[in-house]
Amino acid sequence: MWRRCLGTVGYLAIVLIAYSVYALAAAPVIEPEYTSPTITSEDSEFYWQTAPSQSRQMLSQIFREDAWQLDSPKVFEFSQGEGNTPGILLFQEYEQLDGEFLIKPCTCVIFQSENKKSRIVTMHAPSGAVLNVDALASEPTTDNQEALTGRLIGDVIIHSQESEPGANDGIQFITRNVQFEKNRIWTTHDVEFQYAGHLGRGRDLIITLGEQEKNSLDSTNSRPFSRVDSIELIHVDELVLQMERELLPDADPLVVTDRNSVPAQSNSEMVIQCNGPFRIDQANSQLSLEDQVQVTFKRDGQVDDTMVCDKLQVTFTPPYTNQSDTTNPLLDTSGQFNPQSIIADGNPVLIQSPSRQLAIKGQRVSIDLDELKFSIKDAVESTITFENFSIKVPKLEYTFADDFSRLGTYKAEGPGELRLAASPNEPAQSELFVQWQANSTLTVNDQQEKVLALNKDARIQISETESISSDRLHVWLEEIEVPSADSKEAEFELTPYKMVATGHVEIDLPELHAKAHQTRTWISREPATTGSQPSTKPALDNPIRLFDRSQNSGNPETLKRYIVTGELLNLDLYRSQSGLQIKGANMEGNLSFHQQPLPGQSRSALALHGERINLKRGLSGLAEITITGKERQGKPAWISYEGFELSGNSIRLDQQSNLVWIDGAGELVHLAQDNPNPENAKRITWEEQMAFTGSKFQLFGNVQSRFRMQSTQGETKEISLRCKVLDLYLNQRIDFQQPHLSSPIQIRECRALDQVEIHRRTIDKNNQHRDLQHIRVEHLRYFPSDNRIVSDKQGSIRYTWVDDGSLPTIGKPLRDQGNIQSLNVEFNKGVRGELANLELSFHGKVQALLGSVPQWDSLLTPQEVKQNEGVELNCDELSIANVSNTDDLSIVISATGNTHIAMAGYTAVANRVSYSQFKNNIVLEGGRGDAQLWLNTNKTLKPNASARRIFYDLKTGSIDIQSPSLLDSGN
Repeated sequence: MWRRCLGTVGYLAIVLIAYSVYALAAAPVIEPEYTSPTITSEDSEFYWQTAPSQSRQMLSQIFREDAWQLDSPKVFEFSQGEGNTPGILLFQEYEQLDGEFLIKPCTCVIFQSENKKSRIVTMHAPSGAVLNVDALASEPTTDNQEALTGRLIGDVIIHSQESEPGANDGIQFITRNVQFEKNRIWTTHDVEFQYAGHLGRGRDLIITLGEQEKNSLDSTNSRPFSRVDSIELIHVDELVLQMERELLPDADPLVVTDRNSVPAQSNSEMVIQCNGPFRIDQANSQLSLEDQVQVTFKRDGQVDDTMVCDKLQVTFTPPYTNQSDTTNPLLDTSGQFNPQSIIADGNPVLIQSPSRQLAIKGQRVSIDLDELKFSIKDAVESTITFENFSIKVPKLEYTFADDFSRLGTYKAEGPGELRLAASPNEPAQSELFVQWQANSTLTVNDQQEKVLALNKDARIQISETESISSDRLHVWLEEIEVPSADSKEAEFELTPYKMVATGHVEIDLPELHAKAHQTRTWISREPATTGSQPSTKPALDNPIRLFDRSQNSGNPETLKRYIVTGELLNLDLYRSQSGLQIKGANMEGNLSFHQQPLPGQSRSALALHGERINLKRGLSGLAEITITGKERQGKPAWISYEGFELSGNSIRLDQQSNLVWIDGAGELVHLAQDNPNPENAKRITWEEQMAFTGSKFQLFGNVQSRFRMQSTQGETKEISLRCKVLDLYLNQRIDFQQPHLSSPIQIRECRALDQVEIHRRTIDKNNQHRDLQHIRVEHLRYFPSDNRIVSDKQGSIRYTWVDDGSLPTIGKPLRDQGNIQSLNVEFNKGVRGELANLELSFHGKVQALLGSVPQWDSLLTPQEVKQNEGVELNCDELSIANVSNTDDLSIVISATGNTHIAMAGYTAVANRVSYSQFKNNIVLEGGRGDAQLWLNTNKTLKPNASARRIFYDLKTGSIDIQSPSLLDSGN
């Protein structure tokens, strides 16, 4: 048992040293090998009196003369690692307690191999160590070794002097009460450590172990403890790491010429403070910190860069320089901390480098130290400011140039802005200001030119009066060396010398305002301005010199400002001390001056017109035509054929597909040949899209139509339509390949879909309203030839007219001058009939209200009908017809199925109810049951009359009954 105990204690000491050193160095560890001692007798006193070895003789050089380690301690010697590095375990007393085994005090000494320079590591636990007895009950195996639990009591100190004076590779680790179990080693006390220049202070140390391999106790395995998953220090007071590289390179390109080369001597430090835990993930070579993390990067003891964030994650690798001690990695203290990448999260993350004039702000900042690349993200706006360059954008990836003092490259996503400060040697020059809404990139092409690309609502402001905006913009930037008056070092000025803009291009200059689809601009510099040579650019072919200063007085106020539009503009600009001036221009593609009218085309069977017309012809000779108008100026493109005219900002015609379509808002105008008055043309507008297949028009998005018709009696009918989708079917198909027709084109059918509303009103020759119709329905079909409508959806119809008194009216008059009658019908399963003469049939739970209204736009309600002595009718099916032979309305109503009618003076229930305005009577007919009639004086459930048929005269109040079953006069 003593042999197993001593082997286990030696195992424990080595584990503690390995994990302690790993925590100090934050570097990969190859743990030493476990070696079980061979002891013939558990209780032999001769075991402790073995002949002194070379390592045991060195103890007198380590400890004082009065140290207990030299006063006949119990000694256990062992070796571990590939080189069999010797070690000695010293203790004075041992005691078996209840379920535990205690040794005290204990010291563990590890010596470096003989072929190395002298190096000694000591671990002191003055209060001893307590082990679980169950784990010692048998020979060491994988299972019981993993089940080993215990603790180091009191103070625990691990120490090693420098390998040589000034090597800065000493080891110091101080803590208390270390506990260990199968997969975890921890202490809740303060921890102080120092290793190869790295140092830190904190408390609550936790080391998490992974599963141990089955051969972990094999003496041939040099990595028995390769089980470290993570090391975590819950509370961090301070952490200082020696770095092989700086966070940012030196601004002087001569300092570091290769990103992957690192100076042999480096005095860079990373000082970390935080309120949360510090964690090392060995498997992924990562360390992380949380909660108000403050990082200071020092160079030669001076603060150079700072970082403030909420969470920090650093990925590191083994050091570049010096070979590690593969024999015993515990004793390798040559390496420095070598971070590869840094990810910081915060609200926001702030990075500042005053010496490099660099500031970074964002919610997440990722730094690739190998590629010298920054990635910045923010939900709203991240910023980076570097010398005379600043950018604001939600997401940015910036890569430094090889010469750190020059502008690098970047990729930006989301709306943002870029500013390039003007050279201090040119105070008259303004800063360069750039904006975009989608994304932006700054790259270096194969010709080593820096190209700035902007997408969506791009804009470059060269000065207060000089700007270019477009959908997409590419700017070639030229770096010109400008001598500095204050410094011997040269400065570089960035200035645009070529620009290509595409899509909705607008150019604003003191002499020119231009609009185009695409522009190419070259800018040359005045030699006297900087002493540099003008930019190299291609010469323009036959430039049009709009602004020849040789022909004017030289006064800028006398220069004309032209407004130009065209498909393609090539501008040659010249930068002088007074700003950009035009040397020449070349313009192509349906060019137009703003003040001149565009040439039109004569009206014919097929006519096209637009600001820009593009025609493509295939192998078959058929054409695909795109006609584009001037939407902003209110001059859309249009196409007309046989009385139909289509207009929109962009019209496309494809002969092969026999299709015309318009993306966006537009208008369709139809002027019938039998009514050539333009005021009577039928106009239909939409907001989203139109498609025409030769036989059918399809209109989408807030479709509206308004037109009028004149009658022979001098009356005017005004009709308006509103819906979401409208289909128009023609009486014949138009073939775009052979557009020849034998008869005029007419609209055969209209189909309105989704929230359909129709308004019709009749105005007499005295310009007075005669009647008004308002229809609301989900789906409606209209046949112009017979003025018929069909719908199978729910909806409502309101018909309002003025009664001249020639016929009986429903309801008491509400105005002294004339009586406005209104009929409101709501239905659930459709309507059919002729709309103009009011011959309609309604289906599905129909409700009809008939009575007087005070105004034309008044709506009838059941309460108002009751107050005004009107009629309320509910049924399953309802038919309405106008039987008048004159212009005056005479209504006949027939209701069928579960009919209920209420009117001033009576209430009736029947299977069928008929009403004639001309006869002024009501006929009630029963179905399976009798028709029933209640007089208003009757407030009971028993009707006054019940019969197969009841005739009720509204004027006289008389009742005629056929086949009565009940008659009660109420007297």
